[in-house]
Amino acid sequence: MCKVAICIPCYEQKKMLERLLNSIEIQTFRDFIVIISDDSESIEIEELIKRYDDFKIFYHKNKERLGATKNTNFCMSLAERFKPLFIKVMHHDDYFSFNYSLYKMVHMLDMNENANIAFCGTYQVSENGKFSRAITKQQIGLLKEDVRILFIENSIGAPSATIIRNIGIKMDENLTWYVDIDWYIRILWQGAPFVFSLEPLVSIGLGEGQVTNSCLTNPELTFRESIYLYKKYFAEQINEYIEKVLKEAEHYLKMQKILEGCQSATEIYIYGAGVWGRNIERFLKNNDIAFKGFIVSNGCKKMDYLEGHPVFEIGEIESHLNSDSRIILAIKDECDAANVLKHLYGKIIYRIF
Repeated sequence: MCKVAICIPCYEQKKMLERLLNSIEIQTFRDFIVIISDDSESIEIEELIKRYDDFKIFYHKNKERLGATKNTNFCMSLAERFKPLFIKVMHHDDYFSFNYSLYKMVHMLDMNENANIAFCGTYQVSENGKFSRAITKQQIGLLKEDVRILFIENSIGAPSATIIRNIGIKMDENLTWYVDIDWYIRILWQGAPFVFSLEPLVSIGLGEGQVTNSCLTNPELTFRESIYLYKKYFAEQINEYIEKVLKEAEHYLKMQKILEGCQSATEIYIYGAGVWGRNIERFLKNNDIAFKGFIVSNGCKKMDYLEGHPVFEIGEIESHLNSDSRIILAIKDECDAANVLKHLYGKIIYRIF
């Protein structure tokens, strides 16, 4: 028996898992066991854990890859043999920010016996640095009023930012994108109280390989899951959620229009090298569509290549565009978009935002 089972469903990413295990190794709270359910094809994870002998690790290598949600559930099922009081899911690309992080998360549930979940603030960490996020006073009020508000905005955060009482609630394996939100709702259903800390006790790793990124470039998935959750939870219509579903539907239809437009194109460009442009690059990549490169306004070129593709100023290629060119306009600002539309008058442009 142990008080906490730290459940780590992992898939490759040895360096990230090592960072997580190093953060576990220094925790001041010691009444825990680490459960690792490994979806990897390689043996790197299995070799890595042999280096850790300061805490208990139960390791299981899956014969077949389960996928993120099923692997998380399987990891929690493995933990049952140790009869933990609390379950602490940690994704392998996240880690504890401080050596006292686990102590503070356990303490929140110890001091609030009626609460089934505690969560904390986080550091969001990427190659460009980190920033902190935490639930706001307004979000707390909305969450207490109706937990389904999480569909509109996930104010709790990633599962790694949570610790739950072991009450047997697993994740819905029909879900990928909204799986965390659904899990929180079922834990908090019927008005169960929650506790939280604004301190960033956990750091969330942001990277290209995340399930989050693959979902954001798959509008059909997010749209389908929106409908699934609406049928599952909303006996009555809630305006905010209906608006969200409609936005998902609009986004899905626009993406379908892009795919149709690209089929007859001799060359494809993405106008915009910011966040929206990179999202479209991933969408095209996921659908095996090649494109010539990114386009930016004259005087706005800051690099020659982005995501392995060339970056052009519009003045460099405008005369080379023809009737079979397709330019996907990935600019959020309405004024900028209007200027581009005017500048490329007569060309075929698919605007997605």
